[in-house]
Amino acid sequence: MTCRDYQNSGKESLQEWITGLISHFREEMAKLTLEEQMAASRTLDDLSKPCQFVVIWAEEPEFQIVLITHLTQFEDKRIEIYGPIENSKLIEYIENEVLKSPIIEFLGKEHVENFLVGALRNIQSFYNPLYGVPKPFIGNKMRISSDIYAVGWLVIGNLSNLDLKNMVDKAIQEIKSDAKPQPPIPPPIPILEGFGTYIYPPLWIGEIPRPKSFREKISGRPLWSFSWERAITDTYKNRPIIITRDGYIAIGEKDRVKAQELINEIISTMLLRGLFAQVVRDRFRSSNLYGNWIIA
Repeated sequence: MTCRDYQNSGKESLQEWITGLISHFREEMAKLTLEEQMAASRTLDDLSKPCQFVVIWAEEPEFQIVLITHLTQFEDKRIEIYGPIENSKLIEYIENEVLKSPIIEFLGKEHVENFLVGALRNIQSFYNPLYGVPKPFIGNKMRISSDIYAVGWLVIGNLSNLDLKNMVDKAIQEIKSDAKPQPPIPPPIPILEGFGTYIYPPLWIGEIPRPKSFREKISGRPLWSFSWERAITDTYKNRPIIITRDGYIAIGEKDRVKAQELINEIISTMLLRGLFAQVVRDRFRSSNLYGNWIIA
């Protein structure tokens, strides 16, 4: 068997698998209530009629970028497979071949290009040589267009190596869940109304988090992921104060001048303890962070 014959055989197998996925999805959809079926379009797994697939297939390492649409301008179960192509040739292949797809031209090249840029950058995080080759799975799903149904899947490995039935079961459960009445979202409750600022020079309150295992030392956890933790929640002169790990201090005083005075009083206690900090000056700007805080 020549290389071209092998590729054609792979494409045929993938096309058959996608066709089977669509058919099995629709069989399970037929068992749902009308209300549940109507919720399918709100998910990222809807394979209802009409449905088209565009698959970009890269190899060494193997991954696939899948575009799914519901365009009445094209026939149902239209499946376009581009590749497999070596990764070193993928960008040129996308420019010269994939972007000429009638489906992509209809969607708009700019929308698709933006999605592909994000997907190709994202793929790098899944193939870390220190963690080995991952088993096939769908890494991300996202909408490509807000105007029409067009979603993208980033498949690590080969789509046809995934459990078809399991994929459909998860999609149906997602649809059922989305069809349930959603509880009303309560209005945000302000944690604190007043003014705040970062202590300068930058100050970290408490022990700096350190990696505990060899794996954590390799991958690390960014310090900012701890920064919004509250270090102090207290009151000062009958006003609530909150201080976070990275030295953000806010006080529940709505008068700007008074808030500045009180914050400087609190910072002055640091000076008495031998810690250097600059006086807070009146250069405030509004922000929605943490309810109604206002950040300098």
